[in-house]
Amino acid sequence: MLQKRSRHFVSALILTALAITIAPAGAAASSGSAPARLVGASQHNSREVFGFALASSLTDPGIGYPSWNFDLLSTVAFFGLHVDTAGHFVGDSGWNTWNSAGLTDLVSVAHQHGTKVVLTVVLQDFSPNNPNMCAGLQHADATVAQTVQEVKAKGVDGVNIDYEGLDGSCGTGDPYWSQHAMTAFAQKMRAGLGSSYYLSVDTYAAAASDGYGFFDVAGLAPYVDSFFVMAYDLEYSNYRRSPASCSSFCLGPTAPLTGYYYNDSNVTSQYVAVAGAGKVILGVPYYGRKSCVGGAVPNAYPTSSVTADSYLDASTEVSDPAVRSGSYATHRDTNSSGGERWDTWYNTTLSCTRELYWDDAVSLGKKYDLVNSANLRGAGIWNLNYGGGAPELWSALASHFAAFCGQPTLSASLAPPQPTGVRVTFSSTTSVCTTPQWRFWVQPPGGAWTVMQDYSSNRSFDWSQTSGPGVYQIEVDVRSSPTVSYDSVSRMAYVLNACSGVTLSYDRASPQRPGVTVALNASATCPGTAQYRFWIQPPGGAWSMVQDYGTSASYAWNTTGKATGT
Repeated sequence: MLQKRSRHFVSALILTALAITIAPAGAAASSGSAPARLVGASQHNSREVFGFALASSLTDPGIGYPSWNFDLLSTVAFFGLHVDTAGHFVGDSGWNTWNSAGLTDLVSVAHQHGTKVVLTVVLQDFSPNNPNMCAGLQHADATVAQTVQEVKAKGVDGVNIDYEGLDGSCGTGDPYWSQHAMTAFAQKMRAGLGSSYYLSVDTYAAAASDGYGFFDVAGLAPYVDSFFVMAYDLEYSNYRRSPASCSSFCLGPTAPLTGYYYNDSNVTSQYVAVAGAGKVILGVPYYGRKSCVGGAVPNAYPTSSVTADSYLDASTEVSDPAVRSGSYATHRDTNSSGGERWDTWYNTTLSCTRELYWDDAVSLGKKYDLVNSANLRGAGIWNLNYGGGAPELWSALASHFAAFCGQPTLSASLAPPQPTGVRVTFSSTTSVCTTPQWRFWVQPPGGAWTVMQDYSSNRSFDWSQTSGPGVYQIEVDVRSSPTVSYDSVSRMAYVLNACSGVTLSYDRASPQRPGVTVALNASATCPGTAQYRFWIQPPGGAWSMVQDYGTSASYAWNTTGKATGT
């Protein structure tokens, strides 16, 4: 459509104009510069969300990083590179994945969402006298040097130390040599990395209350940014104590919130007292354990081997063809306020009753409540591959920790380019946050950014100030809280094309006597269907519109009774 900002005079007969632009709307929009930002970058959660990524299925589209919501992840730990007794990395499958395109792609995707990637270095030894752990710690300098080299070569953001062993003398006169060497290892890693890299260490649930164990939490605290507290597998330490009170191992919650001797609430309090809440990440399990049992009762004794069930397996046990029809039952642990889930059913293939203890999204949500109420640094997940893209897991994280809206979409009701004068509706959607607000900006060609529609729950904006041709920039901001300027943004370029080659002709030569009818004929080249409006200005008088916009390119001007003149 043709629009009018100024009149262009084309004929010398009787000064007649063809309007091609419209003046701007009278209501002024607030203006200013759009905030400087990295377009598409997201702010992080209200708490750190730290998740382990298994090298073995890193790129699996169903459970690996392509299935994860990086808008809800603060830190992803590649698990991992194993350390040998000489302090060097083992050339195993983890090393191969670390040096693959899959790792490069993970880092790229994570960084696009503002998510850190860290390298987990792994050494675990629970054998008598911990010979492998002792040797590995004795060669800590070699491990630190190679780790720092790999971190910088791959462009990742830090290190996670997963050294798990027992305290001991390692053949020295110091009965706590392993503990002291572990602290020294973390100190050396911090020195090697420098202060700008992230450093975390994985620690046992009881470590903060056990000053004689493998981990000296108070001693480690000055060197690490966070403790990933492995507050799971607690059933192996709880079964003999109340309320289970079993004479041998029996099934139970792997991470009870309360009620059992070792529980997440007590563990949290102990760590906060020693290290401070700002360094504590409460680890939660994306798995459970199951076994054949003698009967469908809580804390049943296993009658077969005990096996782990990933979250994805546990959540689909009910649909296993081996489940006897009508036998599947779900329960909640009544001894823990976390309501950890346990399921029972009859397996026709194994010819036994099966019992499974696991954490679903409900009981995980109770643990996330603890993270928030204790003001911890965050929540940790062992491990992301066990949960994959399960929407209920990501929803639980979002509802407890999301302090931002994900990158918004931005679409136009009419695809550019369009003619000037068009009316366009821009619409947006976002993810993660539950109560988003949208703000729309426009930048005309060579002009300043202007807020055209300020923050509101309206995710659409009708743009009608399209008078001038050129490339316009359209931006949408989205936020979840009025306390921040924006969470995420998106922009698009939008092209408006004006009409050109406007002409005006008439069927009678000037001058003529009053009383004749003069046919005025216009033409123009336009990106769409041209619309014309005709104006006349009498001698010494004001302009008046004689024919409003329409597709007709002609106007029959009756001069009867008109004054003489130009």
